[in-house]
Amino acid sequence: MINIMNRHLLSRGFNPLDRSAVVLLLKEHSLMNTGLYDNSKSLQIGRLATADAVLVGSLRVNVQGADMPSYEIVFYGKMLAVESGKILALGESHTTTTEFTRDAIRSVISAWFDELDELN
Repeated sequence: MINIMNRHLLSRGFNPLDRSAVVLLLKEHSLMNTGLYDNSKSLQIGRLATADAVLVGSLRVNVQGADMPSYEIVFYGKMLAVESGKILALGESHTTTTEFTRDAIRSVISAWFDELDELN
C-alpha cells in the first residue's frame, strides 16, 4: 500500500519521506516511547521531518457473505499542510469485488488520487 501511495505522490511532484526515515528521526529525538508516533500526531512528525504536508490514510476491508464472499475495500485519506494544519485533501474511495487482490487495493488507492487530480 505504501509503495502505491509513494508512486502517486512522486508523480504529482511530492517527495515522500520513507517510513523507516521517520522512525529513525523519532529514535534520534527519543520520541518513540512518548506516544508521539501515532496518526493523531502526524503534524508534529511532519514538523520534525521539515515536511510541507502529511498524508494519513487507512484501508478497511469488509467481507460479506460466506459461500461466495465479496469484499468491500475502502481507502480513507487526508492530506494536511504541516505549517498551518489546513486540510489539503480529504476523501475516500471504495470498490466491491469478489476477489481480494493487490490489484483491487491498488485500484482503490489510485481512484483516491485520481479524484485529487479532478479537484485541481
